[in-house]
Amino acid sequence: MGDVLDELIKPLPPPADVAASTPTPELRVAILGRPNVGKSSLLNRLTNTERAIVCDLSGTTRDAIDQSVLNHGVK
Repeated sequence: MGDVLDELIKPLPPPADVAASTPTPELRVAILGRPNVGKSSLLNRLTNTERAIVCDLSGTTRDAIDQSVLNHGVK
Protein backbone atom coordinates (compact mmCIF):
# COMPACT_ATOMS: atom_id res chain seq x y z
CA MET A 1 0.00 0.00 0.00
CA GLY A 2 2.88 2.35 0.73
CA ASP A 3 4.24 1.90 -2.81
CA VAL A 4 0.82 2.77 -4.24
CA LEU A 5 0.66 5.95 -2.16
CA ASP A 6 4.21 6.90 -3.23
CA GLU A 7 3.17 6.59 -6.89
CA LEU A 8 0.02 8.63 -6.29
CA ILE A 9 1.84 11.60 -4.80
CA LYS A 10 4.70 11.73 -7.35
CA PRO A 11 2.92 14.19 -9.71
CA LEU A 12 1.85 16.48 -6.85
CA PRO A 13 3.88 19.60 -6.03
CA PRO A 14 6.01 19.44 -2.89
CA PRO A 15 4.27 20.63 0.29
CA ALA A 16 4.75 24.28 1.22
CA ASP A 17 6.99 24.95 4.19
CA VAL A 18 4.57 25.63 7.03
CA ALA A 19 7.14 27.57 9.06
CA ALA A 20 7.92 29.87 6.13
CA SER A 21 4.29 30.72 5.42
CA THR A 22 2.84 33.92 6.81
CA PRO A 23 0.85 33.21 9.98
CA THR A 24 -2.76 34.31 10.07
CA PRO A 25 -3.49 36.76 12.87
CA GLU A 26 -6.90 35.30 13.55
CA LEU A 27 -8.37 31.94 14.40
CA ARG A 28 -11.41 30.95 12.37
CA VAL A 29 -13.97 28.64 13.98
CA ALA A 30 -17.13 27.04 12.62
CA ILE A 31 -19.99 25.93 14.86
CA LEU A 32 -21.62 22.85 13.35
CA GLY A 33 -24.30 20.54 14.66
CA ARG A 34 -27.73 19.07 14.35
CA PRO A 35 -30.87 21.23 14.36
CA ASN A 36 -32.03 22.67 17.71
CA VAL A 37 -28.92 21.84 19.73
CA GLY A 38 -28.02 25.42 20.69
CA LYS A 39 -25.56 26.57 18.01
CA SER A 40 -27.11 30.03 17.80
CA SER A 41 -27.28 30.31 21.58
CA LEU A 42 -23.60 29.33 21.80
CA LEU A 43 -22.65 31.96 19.21
CA ASN A 44 -24.62 34.61 21.08
CA ARG A 45 -22.95 33.64 24.36
CA LEU A 46 -19.41 33.59 22.90
CA THR A 47 -19.84 36.97 21.23
CA ASN A 48 -21.79 38.50 24.11
CA THR A 49 -24.44 39.69 21.61
CA GLU A 50 -27.87 38.63 20.35
CA ARG A 51 -26.78 38.42 16.73
CA ALA A 52 -28.20 34.98 15.95
CA ILE A 53 -31.94 34.34 16.23
CA VAL A 54 -32.82 31.75 18.87
CA CYS A 55 -36.14 29.90 18.53
CA ASP A 56 -37.62 26.48 19.27
CA LEU A 57 -38.53 25.98 15.60
CA SER A 58 -36.05 23.93 13.62
CA GLY A 59 -34.32 25.80 10.78
CA THR A 60 -34.79 29.32 12.17
CA THR A 61 -31.16 30.32 11.55
CA ARG A 62 -30.30 29.38 7.98
CA ASP A 63 -27.74 31.96 6.90
CA ALA A 64 -24.04 31.81 7.68
CA ILE A 65 -23.07 34.43 10.25
CA ASP A 66 -19.59 35.94 10.57
CA GLN A 67 -18.78 37.43 13.95
CA SER A 68 -15.50 38.71 15.40
CA VAL A 69 -14.66 37.96 19.01
CA LEU A 70 -12.06 39.59 21.24
CA ASN A 71 -10.24 37.24 23.59
CA HIS A 72 -8.01 38.97 26.12
CA GLY A 73 -7.77 41.95 23.77
CA VAL A 74 -6.82 39.85 20.74
CA LYS A 75 -9.18 39.63 17.78
